[in-house]
Amino acid sequence: MNCTACGTQAKPGQRFCTACGAALALACRACGAQNAPGSRFCGACGTNLTAAPEVRPPDSELRPVTVLFADLSGFTALSGERDPEDVQRLLNDFFAIADGVIVKLGGTVDKHIGDCVMAVFGAPIAHGDDAERAVSAALGISAGLAPLAARYGEDRIEVHCGLAAGTVLAASTGSDVHRPYTMTGSSVNLAARLCDLARSGEILLSEDLAQAVAHRHAVEDMGPRRLDGFAEAQVVFKLVSGEVRQGIGAPSFVGRKAELRQIEAQLDITAKERTGRIAFIRGEAGIGKSRLMEQAVAAARGRNCRCLAAAVMSFGAGSHSQLRPQVTQALLGGDDLAAFVTRAKLSERDETFLHDLLGIGLPPRLARVFDTFDMAGRRAARARTLTMIAGLAAQAKPLLIAIEDLHWIDEDGLDVLAALAKAAEAHPITLLLTARPDGDPLDAGFRARIAPTPLTTIDLAALPDKDALSLAEQMLEGGSALVKDVLARAAGNPLFLVQLLHHKTGAGGEALPQSIQSLIVARLDRLGETDRRIVQTASVLGQRFTQAEIDHLMEGTSVPLRALIDAFLIRPGAQGFEFVHALVREATYGTLPKSRRQALHVKAAHWFTARDRLLAASHLDQAQDPGAAAAYDAAAQADWAIYHYETAIALNARAVALAGEGPFKAELLTRRGEMLLETGQIAPSLAVWPEALKLAGEERALVCRANIGFAQSLRLADRFSEANAALDRAMAIAEEDKLLHDLSRAYFLRGNLLFPQGRHAECLAAHQKALDFAREAGSVEAEIRALGGLGDGYYADGRMLSAHDAFTRCVALARQEGFGRIEAANLPMCAIAALSIGEWREANDYNREALALAERAGAPRAAMIAHHCSYFALFEADELAAARVHAAKADEIAIALGAKRFEAESKMFFAELAMVDGKFDEAHYYTRLAYQLCEETGLNYMGPIVLGLLAELAASDEERERHIEKARAILASGAPSHNHMYFNSHMMTAALKRRDWQEAEEFTQALEAYAAKEPFPWAQFLIDRARILSRIGQGERSQEAQEELHRVAAFGRKLNFVRATKVLDDTIAAF
Repeated sequence: MNCTACGTQAKPGQRFCTACGAALALACRACGAQNAPGSRFCGACGTNLTAAPEVRPPDSELRPVTVLFADLSGFTALSGERDPEDVQRLLNDFFAIADGVIVKLGGTVDKHIGDCVMAVFGAPIAHGDDAERAVSAALGISAGLAPLAARYGEDRIEVHCGLAAGTVLAASTGSDVHRPYTMTGSSVNLAARLCDLARSGEILLSEDLAQAVAHRHAVEDMGPRRLDGFAEAQVVFKLVSGEVRQGIGAPSFVGRKAELRQIEAQLDITAKERTGRIAFIRGEAGIGKSRLMEQAVAAARGRNCRCLAAAVMSFGAGSHSQLRPQVTQALLGGDDLAAFVTRAKLSERDETFLHDLLGIGLPPRLARVFDTFDMAGRRAARARTLTMIAGLAAQAKPLLIAIEDLHWIDEDGLDVLAALAKAAEAHPITLLLTARPDGDPLDAGFRARIAPTPLTTIDLAALPDKDALSLAEQMLEGGSALVKDVLARAAGNPLFLVQLLHHKTGAGGEALPQSIQSLIVARLDRLGETDRRIVQTASVLGQRFTQAEIDHLMEGTSVPLRALIDAFLIRPGAQGFEFVHALVREATYGTLPKSRRQALHVKAAHWFTARDRLLAASHLDQAQDPGAAAAYDAAAQADWAIYHYETAIALNARAVALAGEGPFKAELLTRRGEMLLETGQIAPSLAVWPEALKLAGEERALVCRANIGFAQSLRLADRFSEANAALDRAMAIAEEDKLLHDLSRAYFLRGNLLFPQGRHAECLAAHQKALDFAREAGSVEAEIRALGGLGDGYYADGRMLSAHDAFTRCVALARQEGFGRIEAANLPMCAIAALSIGEWREANDYNREALALAERAGAPRAAMIAHHCSYFALFEADELAAARVHAAKADEIAIALGAKRFEAESKMFFAELAMVDGKFDEAHYYTRLAYQLCEETGLNYMGPIVLGLLAELAASDEERERHIEKARAILASGAPSHNHMYFNSHMMTAALKRRDWQEAEEFTQALEAYAAKEPFPWAQFLIDRARILSRIGQGERSQEAQEELHRVAAFGRKLNFVRATKVLDDTIAAF
């Protein structure tokens, strides 16, 4: 500044003129305005001129700044021609001018380097328009050097400047001896390189800075330049000309009248027609979506609507799938869960999925219901329940459900929206939604999904000038000369405008900010140090936080938040506090340096560990803490335990991604393989095991467990030899290390592998060992599986009564303990066993339940076996049309699963049906196809039955005998019971037709011998039927034979073997 009395230039900090002694005018530190000597407060902004400037403690933090380097041009030549004292005076005068301009514009002189000055705008105090201040400083320094040229006898003295904007780490750096507050970041180096590049009198800008100030200053694109220290070329701009600008109250809702009328019309139509609609407000961040929603909610309340609110969050409490419990809880209102279930008369299914929607653990009674659904089934049932609850909530009066920020929504959240839209089809429900355009999830596919519920999209543009002007003038109580400038910078964005107005009010007199980030940092700088720390800490918690959470992170009690509310940074929310806007939170969070951010995230994780495992894991993830993988694993296991299988698998995937190579990752992969197996995802599970085994290393228990999982996946893919090899490796470890639970699992799997080979005794022994080890290990689940395995073993050995007992015990215990998928897997075998022992009504009940459960549980293998059993029962009951349907469905599933041995069975069904229809060429085709499939997967499982059909269809006696002998050899080597039953039954019937009584008796004796160890009704009926028909066929007509014929026919009808009984009835009629 110059002395007003004599005109002598004064140096920064002087209070009196050194030439005449007059008192100098006082420059305001805040706004730079000149004040008369002796003034206590600034006449422009009201800042206290006598108070010592606040010195912010040297805490490190990330800050958006603009860095300026100004270097004297031609200084080397000047210094070479002059006396050193003259050179020193020149430098002092230069620095006095440059430093004065920098300080006046609110910058900080960081250091002097030779003939260069480095300055920072935005640290340690931000003003919001620091980019513009820095450019103004460069222009001011250039203009201020004119008097120097005259003083030192030079034509001109010029500077060249480089400026760059960016985020730096502002901190005290150095040692205990010297620790200055300085900046670290690439923008510092970039500004220095631009200064080196600039020619005399030039001011060069980085690309970001040029874009930020281009609305105020003319800039020229100089193209990309290679600069030292930068791997990639940097785009450089040159300042051509510039202007310096000049200088606002409280937010108010203005404009948006047409948009509000649109929403009000939707509300009115909904109320009148009693059917719902969707209003979707879309616009960029800060454009006014939330304010319009607030007005719409007020309008809905004025129309006697019940209004509910929810939001999707990007991070922290309420993020992603938390929308589901938010909405559900809001729909329930103040109702206690048990009271609502009673009042609404919910079915057991809806009660189960209401628990799931709320994220509440399931009691065993409901866990069983939940476990019988697969992931797709759960998703559908969850949606149906939410739709029903939303409909109930809208019965008393129209309902408005407002959901903000859909741009962060996930698939689960979209399911919630779809369910609510479904409810709106038949109920007076208005959905009011908001999202940013760049994250709009309501694409054409989703809009088709929610049809026919009408959806109206309201795209918000910038506020028109007249509305923006109205808002600005209201807040400035009558207007201001700065309104035009404010409006230009806000560009019609209400949040920018409101934040600008608050910024002006909070500090008074600052020049206007040029970006939302620097604006918010500028407002943070108005806070006291404690309040600043509180809001920075709160930003770590996410958009929403509670008093208890911030108390924990700040290590205090009832940490004061009023100053942050008054500063319009946070506001009270439904369950605590929330940032007034996501951008406010993001900008605040961005000021935290990495080390402090990580420490706070770890601290937050400790708080949430016992309260919300997923949030705890998320915080550790944000902190890049090595414990994040374990935390996600714990969260995954917790969700798995309450049947949130999809979430658990997703969390496990994140844990795997974060885990380092080694045994822990192997354990995570093993857990992943088991989850995929349990949910029926066989192919993905197969891809997991090799890596898990590779990483398991010398962890024997883990190697054992992974090999068991691998063997199970391989078995279900019909890769039996590989499965046996993996199981051998597992059992060697389990037996040596006495791993009881693993031994139970391994023996159960061994029995399953022996079953299709017909190795009955070994199969039974393996399952009995599985049961023994399960009980010794105290594992109820393993015990239930082993009981099912025993049933398989007894079935394979033809001991149907024992099989029925084992299967029914397995199913009963599975129901009691809530293992729905095990129940679904064993119900078809209950049906087959029941049919075999003559309980056909019980078998039909089991079959119906088996099919329903298998479809709900997404257990295609169980569904396929249930279709097999249904075919068997219906074929024997002579209901051929229904039998065909089940044969086709079984074949379709077998092909989809790639289960060739089961496909051979369905092809055999087709052949059998074709023979009944007299289509022998078709029967021969399917029988040959079935035999080829049997050869691929092993003839023991189904080969004898298929060979029996081939024998019936044989063109010659020689071919017939060849097929029969091959089938007998396979039976002798070991084959499951159905082969003995069907092969001998087919051969007995064929021999009777051919009137070969001796052969008929041979096959009858073979079946009788097979069933002798545990006779059962189905086998006995077939034996008795063959013998009485043989006797009658050979001419016997005794009273005893007639009575036996009637008895066997009645026996067949009792068993519901209608087809096999027909020939008995025909024989009786012929007597």
